Amino acid sequence: MQSGYGTGARRVRARQLAELRALLDEVGSAERPFILCGDLNIDGLEPVRAAGEYEALREQLSDFDDLGGPTDDATFHPDPAGNELAHRFEPGGPRQRIDYVLFRAARPSTTGRAASHEVRPAGCELALHLPFDHPQKGKTFASDHFALRVTFEHGPPSGDD
Repeated sequence: MQSGYGTGARRVRARQLAELRALLDEVGSAERPFILCGDLNIDGLEPVRAAGEYEALREQLSDFDDLGGPTDDATFHPDPAGNELAHRFEPGGPRQRIDYVLFRAARPSTTGRAASHEVRPAGCELALHLPFDHPQKGKTFASDHFALRVTFEHGPPSGDD
């Protein structure tokens, strides 16, 4: 989504969130699980959640769980000690959680038929957050953002053990 910190960038992201919601409603089905992931450029770190755009994100996507929310790990850390590559792009910028994996579980069928299996999140953790040694460049990062690795379980619906 649109990057930047000004009011113009926030207005564009608000419009993009509404467009995203419309797309999800168009292509998704409540009877199937849905995973949405990406760099949304909306800071979801706990200290700024209530005061920032995160509330608008949660309002538009209230039927999705923010899988990275409980661990609250920064995915953008532009301090030289955090991520040198991010620091090159935005020196002095704030630590932020702007990358997301959002999940909506399948709901029971409107026909009353239960799903034969269900998909549920089993864990979410930061990945690619440590530098690695590049033969020509020395220590570097895979990206200016850290990744989120989410694992899912697939099995019978809850209660059918």
